[in-house]
Amino acid sequence: MRTSPAIKTPPRPIAAMTLVELTVVIGIVGVLAALLLTSFARAKSSAERTSCLNNQKQMITAWSAFPVDNDDNLVANHRWQGRTEDDLPKPWVYGHGHPLAATMKNVDYLVDSSYAAFAQYIPDPKVYKCPGNEIKVEGVEAIRSYAMNNYMGAYEPIGTDTNFYHFKTLADVLTPDQRFVTADINRAFICFTAMIVYMQADAWHHPPAFHHNGAGTFSFADGHVES
Repeated sequence: MRTSPAIKTPPRPIAAMTLVELTVVIGIVGVLAALLLTSFARAKSSAERTSCLNNQKQMITAWSAFPVDNDDNLVANHRWQGRTEDDLPKPWVYGHGHPLAATMKNVDYLVDSSYAAFAQYIPDPKVYKCPGNEIKVEGVEAIRSYAMNNYMGAYEPIGTDTNFYHFKTLADVLTPDQRFVTADINRAFICFTAMIVYMQADAWHHPPAFHHNGAGTFSFADGHVES
């Protein structure tokens, strides 16, 4: 009995992508990756903004408590290096200009009651630093990224114009929901604990930060915080 020879099935062609198809796929992957990275960056910035607002909520709470404990007097917003007069009030935290870099590296200036009036209210130095404001001083990450309105609690005219009102007691602060107290400062300008605003020139000397998706954060005299 003769058998028929086996019929060979022709080999199937190997599926392969054309150069055009490969280019399209790579392009799609690139777009998706860019969208994911952008979404991640926005989510990270949003989380940092929330943390920053929480920090300022703690600071404005301390600021509001201080007058209750001190005959309605507002906490001082700064103190010059080397000033030792007993009649000068202790500032909320201690700091100075850029030449004195130590004030941006030593946490004692934030939480030691011999330097900082807020030490009794805020024991954690991390409250004074926005996680999104990566300031470095002499190669070391700075301890503070916030400053206080130089017209609030101003006992010395640091950048303040005498033609404009200086708030010294809590009773002085009318329309408190419109008066900002603290702000996250642009990383290139943080130094003094007082945030200098030139009212006469209608200009910032210490401009606020804008790294929270293009926004900055502030606290206000009525106790609210906003971006």
